[in-house]
This record gives sequence, structure tokens and C-alpha cells, in this order.
Amino acid sequence: MASTKPVPGSGETRTGGTRVCHALLYLTVAMCAWLALACTAHAADASEFWPEANGFFGLGPSTRVYFNVEWFYGTRYDGWAGTLYQMGPEVTVTPHFRYEIYLARKDERVPSKDSLNALGFVAKWYY
Repeated sequence: MASTKPVPGSGETRTGGTRVCHALLYLTVAMCAWLALACTAHAADASEFWPEANGFFGLGPSTRVYFNVEWFYGTRYDGWAGTLYQMGPEVTVTPHFRYEIYLARKDERVPSKDSLNALGFVAKWYY
């Protein structure tokens, strides 16, 4: 837990906890920018797109179930390339932290029919 007491001798109105949060935010932004520039993945065709539909259903004050469907259209094959389904609970631990555990299925149609089932985990930190 971050301290909310002023830092002695700093002459500023910011607290020690606020400085730590700002430092973590700047570090996170810098790392994301570095990853985006260093590991850029390019689509085969800039005109590809994928619509999606999301639904959330509350189970309690800190838990909800979500369902997500994404459809992928590939212009290389001039048709719908696949569908991704995801479903699972999202749990709010604190106002700044949530996590998800989900089941996923991806069905590919082109260039060949293929399927993938997966179990996933996502940690979300909100500033």
C-alpha cells in the first residue's frame, strides 16, 4: 500500500504514493512503446478488418461474466477467415486491479480449416 503522507523536505504537495504511481505509469508507457516499436507485426493487407460483439453479465458486486465474439475477414482470401469465441469471469480485486480467466476457441476457415481451444489469464491494472 502506498503512503499518503507528504515526503518530508520535498517542498511539493505530491505524496510519496503519488510519486510511486507516476513512476510506475511512466515505466509502463515506456515499456509498451518500446515493445510496439521493437516487435511490430504487420498485417498481410492493410484492408483486413474484424468486427466484434461483447456482452457482460453481473454475478455480484465484484464479479461479472463476459462473452466475446470476433469475426475475421481476410482480403487475401476474399472471405471470412475465422471466428474467435471467448468466455469467462472478470473479478475486481480493487478499484485499480482486475483479472480474467477465460476459455477461448478459434475456428479458422481459410487457407485451411483448423481449430484451437485455449485457457487464458489476463491481469488488468488501472491507474
